[in-house]
Amino acid sequence: MEARLARLNEELTSVLHDLRTTHTTELSSSQKTPQDPSSLPSPTPNLETSVELLGQASTLLTPPLHTLIDGIFAFTISSALHAAVQYSIPSLLSTHGPLPIPKLASLTAPPLSPSALTQTLQLLASHGIFSYDPATRVMANTPASELLKTEHWTRWELWAKLYPGRFDGIFQRLGASLPEAEGRSAMHIACGAEASEGLYSLLGRQRWAGEFHETLGAGARASAPGLVGGYPWKEVEKLGSLCDLGGGNGELVATLLEANEGLRGLVLEIGKTADFARGNFAEGGKFAGVGSRAEVVEGDFFKEVPQFPVYTCRWTFHNWDDEKAGVILRRAREGLVKVEGARMLIVDAVVTMGRMGRPAMYGSAVMMSGAKGGKERTEDEWRALCEGSGWRVEKIYRLRTCLTCIIDLRPE
Repeated sequence: MEARLARLNEELTSVLHDLRTTHTTELSSSQKTPQDPSSLPSPTPNLETSVELLGQASTLLTPPLHTLIDGIFAFTISSALHAAVQYSIPSLLSTHGPLPIPKLASLTAPPLSPSALTQTLQLLASHGIFSYDPATRVMANTPASELLKTEHWTRWELWAKLYPGRFDGIFQRLGASLPEAEGRSAMHIACGAEASEGLYSLLGRQRWAGEFHETLGAGARASAPGLVGGYPWKEVEKLGSLCDLGGGNGELVATLLEANEGLRGLVLEIGKTADFARGNFAEGGKFAGVGSRAEVVEGDFFKEVPQFPVYTCRWTFHNWDDEKAGVILRRAREGLVKVEGARMLIVDAVVTMGRMGRPAMYGSAVMMSGAKGGKERTEDEWRALCEGSGWRVEKIYRLRTCLTCIIDLRPE
């Protein structure tokens, strides 16, 4: 084994050298997150395969105790990330360039302990978030920490604030929510709520509800270029109109109307959320530019949906178990206009095992903590769910610079 590992080490050393020198421009380009869909990086299947294979090798070779310790102390990473964003470390390093830790600590408000800051950022640097030179004690941004700048258009810093800060107490109740006989989610238990209260009603009562919705809105904007550039929307535009089921504040419809001038869109929502979406499309609202082509209708997709040739549904199915998700699919199938090319497009995660699949697994854990039965689904689970509800999966589009896919359904 030692001889084989020696050859592996030699090859990896050579590959790392090449990536850091000969291929540095290509690698940098593949990691960009542009706002313009036409500037999206080209697909890199070999890069993703390399990440998965290296991840498998790391899992196989890492001593079990080290793997266990990583799991036990994973909370320290998210807490350190929260602290780094709290004190605007990524923005400071972007403005001033690489800095010695004492200088960096002096620029924060209030000034931080250089020793404590070193310990905090070293932990993050060991995971590729910031880079640290022990010899000079100089800290610098990496492509990952650049995404956390306050001024970065994706606003990922909001996620680093919300989830470590607000969901810590909720996840402490995860174990209590797992028994089959317990009808409440971890969030319901943490908030002292009845199992019958809906997730978004419960969220709406939290003092940080505005923070939650702002974060989700930022996530929608961050995924917009990949969403627009990763699917043949001109096919949808030819059909004239679409209905977004559970369309929230109207962000998805607005994004698609802005990119497709011949398209009209309807947002189906309930109660106060529908009123909020109407305000966004009204004169003076943030989506007023496409307001003349948009409509908001109050309704319940568990009961009936308006007749349309295209339905979209983003970040909704993971709120429900298969029984309730199947109802949504059947209602959409009943309302689908019978025209060539009619379809339903689900924008959601597809769970895979391995390093690249971890974001979907994190999302599944968060959904389980908020709604009993809530989960992300594997490709096989998506196919079984959809094919049992009058649909077939035509294709799954894996979007660049996004954590979600578009699951393209056609009527059976």
